[in-house]
Amino acid sequence: MALPPTLSRILCPDEHPDRWSPDPTKRAEAFASVARALRDEVLVDPAVRRVLVLVGPPGAGKSTTAAELARVQWDAGTVLVDACHADQPMRISLVKRIRAAGKQAVAVVMQTPTTECVRRDSLRQPPRCVGQRVIEQKAAELRRFPPTRAEGWTSIVTLDPTVREELGARWGWP
Repeated sequence: MALPPTLSRILCPDEHPDRWSPDPTKRAEAFASVARALRDEVLVDPAVRRVLVLVGPPGAGKSTTAAELARVQWDAGTVLVDACHADQPMRISLVKRIRAAGKQAVAVVMQTPTTECVRRDSLRQPPRCVGQRVIEQKAAELRRFPPTRAEGWTSIVTLDPTVREELGARWGWP
């Protein structure tokens, strides 16, 4: 995904060649590669001031939103992290690392209805489709343990990506 000069980077496990591997060890490596890039490149870069973390179940529109956000005129110190982030302990670990590095940690929580996530997933080609059970599990986990300020987030933005006008009003694109 090409980035404009105003956005530093998008980190996404989907970009890793093993993200959709049937081997769970290889899939884990895709997520570990994002964590390494965050630790070794983003958090040590003094030009990075803000890390936007997209949160939502599969099919919520995180990657689509990341692509849209990449077109917004951000300052060069903004990085996007595009992944589910439903697991609260892992999310807390991530936000602690971001804040310990002196960066703003912004959770962008996708409010896409579960039924819409399932519908979108059904349109995906294998191996990108994860199935209704996985989506419902992740959605339930996020309902039980949504991102909160107590986790350490600088701010939390909720977003319904099914509403194009809301995206325009919040982020400044048509």
